Amino acid sequence: MLRATPANTEIVLVRIDAVPKHEWVHDAAVIHGASDHTGGFSYLPRPLPRTDEMRAALNCRQSLWTLARRGAPCEFLQGLESLAGVVWARIRPDSALPPLGTNAASAVHIRGWDDDA
Repeated sequence: MLRATPANTEIVLVRIDAVPKHEWVHDAAVIHGASDHTGGFSYLPRPLPRTDEMRAALNCRQSLWTLARRGAPCEFLQGLESLAGVVWARIRPDSALPPLGTNAASAVHIRGWDDDA
């Protein structure tokens, strides 16, 4: 899958907290070695947590951005912001990432309404 990735593509691997660190380190090394990718290859520094609260929100078609910004949901959203920052810096290196919306401004997400958007 990654072998055909253009060299100007930056690949960022993210560990989900449910995966033990030693397995993640091994798997990431195997992915990197097998990819033959000559472009950027990096890792999100901290794992993204996985919690029942987030799973319940997604199962109810609720955006994670509507959850209270504390604990594991806050860590998860900060990880997403880090990923957004990597992407933004790659496509718009001359400007800062705009601030993401507050949880009060987040709307409920209903799967299927915007899949074609």
